[in-house]
Amino acid sequence: MPRNLLAAAQLCPTSWVQRLGYLLDLAEHRNLAECLVPFVSERALFFAPLVRAKPRAGAERLKRWKLAVNATADSDA
Repeated sequence: MPRNLLAAAQLCPTSWVQRLGYLLDLAEHRNLAECLVPFVSERALFFAPLVRAKPRAGAERLKRWKLAVNATADSDA
């Protein structure tokens, strides 16, 4: 399954993959998240915001995903 996820990632904008990797980490799907790390490190040119409509200023920045965490992600479960 990680191979399929990586293949799908190549068809998406890099910022989507950055967000997905972060969310997979939060959901404790580390094996799936781990396969995306090299992809993000090679392709991400800037820190993408977790939520596009919110400002990045003051947001925690995660180097692993090159992501500005400008919102809290909560599970519905």
